[in-house]
Amino acid sequence: HSGLFSAELIGGSTSGRTAAIAHSEPLPVLSLLGFEARVGLIGAIEYFVLEMDLYDGANRTRFLVQWTDATNAVEYWSSAGGLEFLGTLDLSTLGSLFHVVKLVADGPNRRYVRVLFNDRGFTLPGVGGQVAADAASARLDVTLVVGSRAALNDVLFVDNVIITQNEPN
Repeated sequence: HSGLFSAELIGGSTSGRTAAIAHSEPLPVLSLLGFEARVGLIGAIEYFVLEMDLYDGANRTRFLVQWTDATNAVEYWSSAGGLEFLGTLDLSTLGSLFHVVKLVADGPNRRYVRVLFNDRGFTLPGVGGQVAADAASARLDVTLVVGSRAALNDVLFVDNVIITQNEPN
């Protein structure tokens, strides 16, 4: 995790003020699914988001977690379509340190399982993802977004992105 082959996301300073990296793949066998990445902060940012969208040909289920730098707030996207507070977490801004971030969802039941930041976990027992009608082809989309503070170009490094199946309960 030296950053040698990392993607550097540079958020915009005007308009949408975000940068993202995304990947789509055919729908895997539904099980406990994980979206994991290493993120490197070299300074302050507005926020970063891990998002996993599961399309089954009739519906899209969104699982999303956001960390906000100024407040250290960890939030998830609710089934009603808004951010809900999970807790706080102070991530260091040491340039050489990559943080492990992982979002785990129960694919068949369309529910969150847990969110991990390094060795700190947040569980979400029974919490559903946001389901919306969407006839797009069956697939799994994952996205990592960095949001910049106004008039700045905040940076987030992304490394070792993986999608996992059959996560332990």
